[in-house]
Amino acid sequence: MVSTKNYPRYSPSQEGPVGRDRQLRKKNGKFLRNLISTDHAARLTYEIYTRQAVSRQYSTRMAYLLTRDLTPEAWQNDPYNGIKGFLGESLPSNIYFGSKVGFTSKHRMDVAFVRTLDDKAIYILAVFAEDRAYATDEKIFPKLSRHVYDRMMALNSSRKDGVGGRE
Repeated sequence: MVSTKNYPRYSPSQEGPVGRDRQLRKKNGKFLRNLISTDHAARLTYEIYTRQAVSRQYSTRMAYLLTRDLTPEAWQNDPYNGIKGFLGESLPSNIYFGSKVGFTSKHRMDVAFVRTLDDKAIYILAVFAEDRAYATDEKIFPKLSRHVYDRMMALNSSRKDGVGGRE
C-alpha cells in the first residue's frame, strides 16, 4: 500500500491519517504503513523518467509534476517546499531535478532523479530514514546528496581521462 499523502497535513498537529484515510489503512485491527522500499521508489522513478510508467504520455506528465526548481528564491518562502532538508537543497540550481519527499515527525524520505544539463551525471537516489533522529535532522539528506553528486561528477571526469572506466 502506498499512501497518497504526506503528513503532517494542513497543520503540524495532524501527524497521520484521520477519518476515511485512517479506515483505509487499517487491517485486522492494525494500522498499515507504506510498504514501499527504496528499491520500489527508485524503480518507479526510473520508469517515469524513461517513459515506461503507465504510458509515454502519463509518464511525461508525472515527470513534470515531480520537477523541482532548485533556485533558492523559488522554494525558500514555502514552509512545505520539499527542498530544504532534502536531497535537492545542496545541489546546484542549474540541473534537472525531480523528486518526491515523505516526512513526518518519525520519518524523512526522498527519491530524486538528477540530471546535469550536459548529461555528465544522470542518476536516481532514494533515501528512506525511519528514525526520529533523521526526521529532525535537516542536514543529513543534503549532505548525502551532495556527496553522491560530487562522486558522480568525479567518476565522469576520471572516465573522460581514461582512468577508472571504459571509453
